Amino acid sequence: MLRTNYAVYFLITRLSGGSNWKRGCLCAALLLLMLFTPPLARADEPLFGFTYTTDTLPKGKYEVEQWSTTRFTKSQGNFWLQENRTEFSYGLSNRFQLSLYQDYDSTAAYHNGPFGATTPGEPFSFDSPDPNAHYRGTAYISTDVEAIYRILSPYEHFMGIGVYSEERAGRDFFETENRLLFQKNFRQDRVVLAANFTYAPELRNDRPGPLTLNETDMNADYGASYRFIPNWSAGFELVNEREFDSWTFWNKEINDAYFTGPSLHYAGKHFFATGTYLEQMPWATTHESTNPGTIVGGRDYDNDFEKYRVRLKVGWYF
Repeated sequence: MLRTNYAVYFLITRLSGGSNWKRGCLCAALLLLMLFTPPLARADEPLFGFTYTTDTLPKGKYEVEQWSTTRFTKSQGNFWLQENRTEFSYGLSNRFQLSLYQDYDSTAAYHNGPFGATTPGEPFSFDSPDPNAHYRGTAYISTDVEAIYRILSPYEHFMGIGVYSEERAGRDFFETENRLLFQKNFRQDRVVLAANFTYAPELRNDRPGPLTLNETDMNADYGASYRFIPNWSAGFELVNEREFDSWTFWNKEINDAYFTGPSLHYAGKHFFATGTYLEQMPWATTHESTNPGTIVGGRDYDNDFEKYRVRLKVGWYF
């Protein structure tokens, strides 16, 4: 949240109506406080839709957050995927936050896959519909546990650094997502730059049988945000998603896609909202393990990729 210093407020109320000498003391005190007083703990304020900052909830505080992500448009046919997430987060300390959330999705697809086959999105890959049929589905996807630990604060150090780990368990799949988080602030925290680097191996069962390794995601997310008026920030995100058909990430690459677009964030005292619109850029290329027919016009249209993504987050602090 925006930086607040209650000592400054106390001095203003006590000294602002006094003599020139007192007002001079006030100015000097304000300068010293701005330079040397450590900032208060910030809330876990999501400036971006897809990129995480290093901010965490203050100790003993909690929030309820709702995500809604719409993914749509393939190279052909009809495709729509609605991903929903309900999250509860708690600050165990001023730098360590735990979260628990549920994922539940809906989808519709028809003649959207390679060579015109009806192909559900990856969250519904446990289904194998008729390639010429209209497909619709709604399902519970997973229960997730997430931990974020901030090593360095961008308000107290040269740069903010954090680590993130998320464990997801659902119908016929298990995934562990691990991120390195970086944040750099400028202009009295009005400008925020953030970067995430992700390693996420996944076990998935697309057909009857035991869980087998399906892929490893190696992603890079970048965000830049500017607070142009109090409580409002506008930004831009770049997301690079790479999938590999093994535990490692130096061979057997399947997919490589880039998404970019604007974000808008509002933060009140107890409420926030963030919206992000991303479009896949025509920068995808064919790799050793790329599925035939998935790269069209320089864009990747495999079952976990589409042309557009729109995400809305809303949350309440307590």
